[in-house]
Amino acid sequence: MTNIITMPKIISKLTKAKLGFTKAYIRKNGLPSWWDKELDTKPIAVLEGAGYIADRLGLDLKSLLSADIEVKIEPQPETKCKKRVNQDDIN
Repeated sequence: MTNIITMPKIISKLTKAKLGFTKAYIRKNGLPSWWDKELDTKPIAVLEGAGYIADRLGLDLKSLLSADIEVKIEPQPETKCKKRVNQDDIN
């Protein structure tokens, strides 16, 4: 038997993860504006919606889709800044 992922299951997992996300916040800010509740049970649409949620909320997609793994925040890349070079430093 396969484990079918639906959007309500993903949203429930996120709200139980104690990351501070509410159902309304996830639907408003995580999903695209064209998302409709009819897409909540269509597997391909749910995968695409999960990708949007992971990208927009900074979450690890694999942990979001897997029932066995706790939802993880995606680590942010290290910030790199350019420094101004003084003329005295060049010589």
